Amino acid sequence: MAKSNIVICILIIFGTSCGTRSKEIPIVELSILNSVDVIQDSIFFNRIEDIEYLDGEYYYLDGKSGLVNVISEDFTFNRILSKAGPGPEEVKSSANFSLYNGSLYILDNGSSSIKQYSTVDGDFIKSYKLPTIAISTDFSVANNTFYISDFRNQKPLLKYHSQDGKNEYFGRSREWSNKSFDVERHVLVDKKGSIIVVYQSDIPTIELYSESDKLVQTLDLSYLDVFTNSMIKYKEEVLPRRNTSMVVVKDVQLDDDNLYMLITSHNDEGKVSFNKILKCSVTNSAIKPEVIYALNSSGYYLSFSLGKNRLVAYNYSTQSLEEYSLDN
Repeated sequence: MAKSNIVICILIIFGTSCGTRSKEIPIVELSILNSVDVIQDSIFFNRIEDIEYLDGEYYYLDGKSGLVNVISEDFTFNRILSKAGPGPEEVKSSANFSLYNGSLYILDNGSSSIKQYSTVDGDFIKSYKLPTIAISTDFSVANNTFYISDFRNQKPLLKYHSQDGKNEYFGRSREWSNKSFDVERHVLVDKKGSIIVVYQSDIPTIELYSESDKLVQTLDLSYLDVFTNSMIKYKEEVLPRRNTSMVVVKDVQLDDDNLYMLITSHNDEGKVSFNKILKCSVTNSAIKPEVIYALNSSGYYLSFSLGKNRLVAYNYSTQSLEEYSLDN
């Protein structure tokens, strides 16, 4: 575990102030406890873009069927939720999902809507029509409101109020040196009502908003040593030849007062060179990087979730779920 080297620097938190932050944070190498690529009745793990943990069960979105399956902590199959198809109670093109108050909410790009189902038996509850969007990032449900990324809008964050169907936009757009358009964002809401926005690609950036949508902090993570060298190399050697993303945040999770980000990057040959999960502490006023968990370096991870002292990640290279211990 690396020791922190504290340096004096300029900290940008929606303004400029003096402070301290470390360019180095501890890196913990995680070892695989268990790896599963098939469960009972020959059920294989197809491309899993999203996986969530709730009350002793893992919910995951199957990339082939477009349905949400539920398995136990020991990877035993329990049930299938949601319905795929063109009907009003079915999902045409599943993009992502969220769990809230006993319901499963699936973002359906095919119908520009969110479909609500019971987490108990998968019964359809309601459909919510959204503005025309096409995203794959995480969204959140809290207090009868959906928080969604809509990067094509000048204010790229959408609040959809489910009770009256009204839309409300907030946030700020950004311009990128190698692209003419903005990027998608993962949007999370913590128990205190704070809104956490994580940029999906290019420079790893987090924004923290208050419950009233006021920007509290913008945190550019490229100052961390773990990113600096690879990003400099990417800018100098890769970007001039390829119009690709520098760093990609594949998935994010909130657990109590901590934010976890699954971050990947590629070398100039297009191979994965970075498979790590960054853990940050979250308060009402600031987000602070704490530790990095290094996954199997030969894998390519699309999603992950946090269970009881466990981290479960989907390795697309082997099409398997890998279980790691977080008792570090």
